[in-house]
Amino acid sequence: MAAEKFQPNIIIDRESMIPLRVQICDQFRQEIIRNRLAEGVALPSERQLATTLELSRDTVHQAYEQLLSEGVFQAAKPGSRRMVVSQKTAASYRDRFPSINLILPQSFSEHLKSSGRRSLEIIAGIMDRAAELSTSVNIALLPAPETSRKVTRQWLETLFPRSIGIITLGTRSNLFDKVFEDFLSSDN
Repeated sequence: MAAEKFQPNIIIDRESMIPLRVQICDQFRQEIIRNRLAEGVALPSERQLATTLELSRDTVHQAYEQLLSEGVFQAAKPGSRRMVVSQKTAASYRDRFPSINLILPQSFSEHLKSSGRRSLEIIAGIMDRAAELSTSVNIALLPAPETSRKVTRQWLETLFPRSIGIITLGTRSNLFDKVFEDFLSSDN
């Protein structure tokens, strides 16, 4: 079975004055900085990404070539057209950007309905303190309650490789939540 490819969450702003290829490059860099892309992770092919983003393949090719020339990407094997995140880049970003992870057991809007302004004050305090410590803050939604233990474990491993702290805000419900329990009992 082939290894699963990383599917980046790239949002293109077609109205922006920033060229599309630069937007793609910047967002890939952000994925690495946020520890979502580890060394050796296979990237979607140029054609796949172009189709997903509804862009020309040439635009995506230019972005990949830029990231390749900067050493952010590398060929999976010598002479291969398949791209992966380079070891050098992933390691350098991880050392410089430790993170605090803020986990929301429910959507943020639902959380605000139940806790109001206090949640915003808490999040603002966390982000202010993280900025003082030159630490990034990752905000993530806990996977759905029916998510398998294997998928939850993969989520934990990708989201928290350089975490110096994890903060959860509230619980999803008073009912037993297998995913939330797995998350709280994990050793990550």
